[in-house]
Amino acid sequence: MKVTKLVALKNNFFRVEFDNGAHLRVHEEGLIKHMLYNSKELTDEEFEQIKSTLDFDRAYIKAIHYISFKLRSEYEIYTYLSEDFTDEVIAHAIERLINENYINDNIYAEALKNTMLNTTDKGPLLLKRALEKKRVSKTIIDDAVEAFKESIEPERLIKIRDKELKRYKGSKNLFKQKLSERLMTKGYTGEFLSMIPSEVEFDDAEFFEKDFEKYYNKHARKYRGFDLKNRVIRSLLGRGYSYSQIDERIGSIEDDFIWSDDES
Repeated sequence: MKVTKLVALKNNFFRVEFDNGAHLRVHEEGLIKHMLYNSKELTDEEFEQIKSTLDFDRAYIKAIHYISFKLRSEYEIYTYLSEDFTDEVIAHAIERLINENYINDNIYAEALKNTMLNTTDKGPLLLKRALEKKRVSKTIIDDAVEAFKESIEPERLIKIRDKELKRYKGSKNLFKQKLSERLMTKGYTGEFLSMIPSEVEFDDAEFFEKDFEKYYNKHARKYRGFDLKNRVIRSLLGRGYSYSQIDERIGSIEDDFIWSDDES
């Protein structure tokens, strides 16, 4: 059988037509590899051998194209190729990609760690989850997470604290709890909270007054006397304000709290 025509397709692929009506879809790399030029003659056995290797070539080229946009883990490559190829073909392509260093989960983990460290305020636990999602091995994950932890400076955490302070409205005591919760959602363990200076320039007097008025007005609709006082105190303690701070404010309007419950 003889090659009679080469038709250029998209993405550097070609349709190779033969005089017996058969045809193959071949990437340009395959054309060179198998020397499929016009008038090239093949035996039936050679044709079948070429046909059986084209899936390996196509899987490799497809993976290279996928990797060209950004680094991928081995699992990502497998998932991507599984849409079109068998496990045998994928294993062959991945082995070649690993040998040529196109796939390297150590490099992938290092790159992701550096990206998160330099362009986000995320913590090491989020790196761990991201790598686990990509099915990177536990050993590689542990090494990357440990390197991330060692790279964290107090300034990184202080920036997170200051950002939270700008939008926080509440008691100074409750802020510490909220900051701890915020750090956990960003992937930091409790050990990192100690890296942040405990004292902050934060005056909660304004927020206290607003919260006091809020809870006083709310409970005053239904309660009087001791019940009113007790409910206001409990609400403000729940917001993180100190008892002395609350007691001092209540003292300034003590007359409102000494109404009897049955007084109209």
